[in-house]
Amino acid sequence: MNLANYLDHYGIPLVMVNPMHVKRSKELDDNLPTKNDKKDALVIARLLKDGRFSYPRLAISIPTTSVFSVT
Repeated sequence: MNLANYLDHYGIPLVMVNPMHVKRSKELDDNLPTKNDKKDALVIARLLKDGRFSYPRLAISIPTTSVFSVT
């Protein structure tokens, strides 16, 4: 089971933020292309707060059944 399916199974909401939006927003905030984890987390949190994210479509697993029987 992957992380997205695990979160969905337990009812935990999952959203995605476009990496290009993170990069551009970060550069707009302080006009510097520097990168660090604290700055990235702050930019991602602001994008989430502003509703600039998308909900992923999760693939649904289909149980496999044998159509042909071997006799």
